[in-house]
Amino acid sequence: MNNPSINGLEFEGVENHVDEPKNKNAPQEEAIGFSCKIIEAIDGKVLKHNENYPQNKITLNQLKEVFRKGSEDCSNKDNCMEVGMAKVNMFLRLVKGEKMKISNAPLSDEAVDISTSLTLSDNDMEQAKADIEKYNLDFNFTTSNDLFLETDPNFKWEL
Repeated sequence: MNNPSINGLEFEGVENHVDEPKNKNAPQEEAIGFSCKIIEAIDGKVLKHNENYPQNKITLNQLKEVFRKGSEDCSNKDNCMEVGMAKVNMFLRLVKGEKMKISNAPLSDEAVDISTSLTLSDNDMEQAKADIEKYNLDFNFTTSNDLFLETDPNFKWEL
């Protein structure tokens, strides 16, 4: 006779006709796996940048925060993954000392975030598309809150 199990309890002589979900944690597990891929991509950029520019080193926490904030800047028509990676690429150009194009958009009174006034270059977007393909970053998300990209709580911005 079939002994069904519900939450670890077994019932002798009772047949289970309820289909339990195959994996109700699948979306969260997918987001965790995708977040690991993002961290791998960003960490590769940190290592490469720090090797090529030892006088202007950056941290994984910095780039994770840039990605998170950058992906929040996407609109409904944008690919948030692409915008987040493009913002990472833009930040790397800024740290390298490249001249940046400034938009004419007014700054918010709430908090001054200079990155909101910087304009993404075509190269930032092209590199973001290449990064997405290279690291298989094909997860659709609408907010970085769907991801697992927390930074160290003691993290402080230093340049």
